Amino acid sequence: AFEWCYAGVRPGSTDTPDGMFCATNHFVNPEWPYPAPEDSPDWQTYLRRKAMLRQAARHRGAITAGRMRRIMSTPVRLGGPFHRCTRYQLVVEPAEMAVQMKVSCGENWVELPLTRYLDSRQ
Repeated sequence: AFEWCYAGVRPGSTDTPDGMFCATNHFVNPEWPYPAPEDSPDWQTYLRRKAMLRQAARHRGAITAGRMRRIMSTPVRLGGPFHRCTRYQLVVEPAEMAVQMKVSCGENWVELPLTRYLDSRQ
């Protein structure tokens, strides 16, 4: 996985266990020329990232799309990554060619099947 913005592309963080990728609202790779954001009560990007990694490690090898949606929907106060300022969340299932998305104004996850756009057999 890569972190990408107008200033270029850099490899994603190496501080996660093999096979895991976790992103919140900051660039993790220290090579980026940006200051680290402060983890204020209105942001909590580091706290949320740590919570997600902790949950992922706890359920390692048993994370389904449904479990990932539950993990991502768990509020910070209960040890999860969901914060009142969360605007959108994505659960990506490459093998199923599907993305599930939740936006802040909605209560439910919406599945976006991508097979019609990515499957070369159609």
